[in-house]
Amino acid sequence: MKILILFATNSGGTEVVSKIIEEVLKRKNHEVVCQKVKDADIFTLSSYDTLVLGSPSWDYQTKEG
Repeated sequence: MKILILFATNSGGTEVVSKIIEEVLKRKNHEVVCQKVKDADIFTLSSYDTLVLGSPSWDYQTKEG
């Protein structure tokens, strides 16, 4: 399966998790591309079987968001 992981990150945590997911999927013999959303080419999105989106969360008033 051809998989695209797109992520945004503020402090780097979402990128770390995205890379871990990428490695796990590659070990399962999937073709995986992992990149930042800002570097994505909207015209190539349809060439992937699966799209995984990663987004950061914020701590707001001591509640993880």
